Amino acid sequence: MWSSGPWRKLALIGEQLIPHGGIHIVSCLLQSELVNYERVKEYCLKVLGHQQDHFKAMYRAGIAFYHLGDYECALRYLRDAKSREPTDTNVLRYIQLTEMKMSKSGQQVRESGKEALG
Repeated sequence: MWSSGPWRKLALIGEQLIPHGGIHIVSCLLQSELVNYERVKEYCLKVLGHQQDHFKAMYRAGIAFYHLGDYECALRYLRDAKSREPTDTNVLRYIQLTEMKMSKSGQQVRESGKEALG
């Protein structure tokens, strides 16, 4: 998908812009119909590599990790974002969703263990 055409051009432009506010590219990626969360994650981590305290990059990295199913990393980035913007309702909502997913997956693991013991 990213190897040719306009997406490739956007990706190359994004690579150059990341240190200078490329987080806006991530915003565009998140608004597309089929979101490539792996790409969102990559861009956010690059932004954070240049600007460790970048709130939007933390928040969006949390969203990407959430949708990729890595709830522990999602929670870490979302909590970092919350420490910078404690009242941001979007961050709080995703923290709640992530904690619910972690709770459910923990419950499913416990239930499957009970079935195995049976």
